Amino acid sequence: MGPQLYARSRREEGKVMTTKTSAKPMLDRMTCLHCGKSLGKRQYKYCSVSCAGKNNKMFLKHSDGIGTYIRTPEIRLTGSIAAKARTDDRHHSIETKLLLSEMRRKDWENPVYRANQVEKQRIAMRKRLPKVLKGQRRKPTKPEIIMNSILDRHFPGEWKYTGDAKVIIEGRNPDFVNINGKKAIIEVFGVYWHPLFDVSKTEQFYSQYGYKTLIVWEDELKDENRIVRRIKELCRK
Repeated sequence: MGPQLYARSRREEGKVMTTKTSAKPMLDRMTCLHCGKSLGKRQYKYCSVSCAGKNNKMFLKHSDGIGTYIRTPEIRLTGSIAAKARTDDRHHSIETKLLLSEMRRKDWENPVYRANQVEKQRIAMRKRLPKVLKGQRRKPTKPEIIMNSILDRHFPGEWKYTGDAKVIIEGRNPDFVNINGKKAIIEVFGVYWHPLFDVSKTEQFYSQYGYKTLIVWEDELKDENRIVRRIKELCRK
């Protein structure tokens, strides 16, 4: 046989190599440990939650063929039975969970530890609140729209609507903030959403940070002159 007259290009050789090496071996088909049903390519032990529960030692089989779970503290600690059946090696034993629960209970009885945990939760909430409010895309309510029009007519360029999470003061979002060099806040309260004791709580909260607060109820918006007088008194304080 004579010499080869032409040689294949590198691209063609690469195609041949990829076609030979790209084939992956098929995964071994598995069957359910309880009913023997084929699982296909899924890497689970059971085909359904029902089979996982029936294979659990805490599952009872009555004479009528209906299965029920024993709702004991031990089974509640194990979490989801199906999840435990798939990940037996990654879960703690019941004894370990009981020990951890007892340790956490003792830690929570310590007032210093409890205060630190509560403060951590408050800090996390303060950081998360602006993102939550911005994600809601909150728009002004009807009473806030009326209040905003009153401020624009009588106090142009002095107040700004901040109820859309533009201003957050230690986890709270005021409705209107003075932008004319005075630390003053206006909150518009709805009769349905706010009880009477919210007035003193809100005023005390903002006073900690040097803000003077004016609470306006939605039914007071009908008397525009009275609201204007109250705002002027707030700014003179």
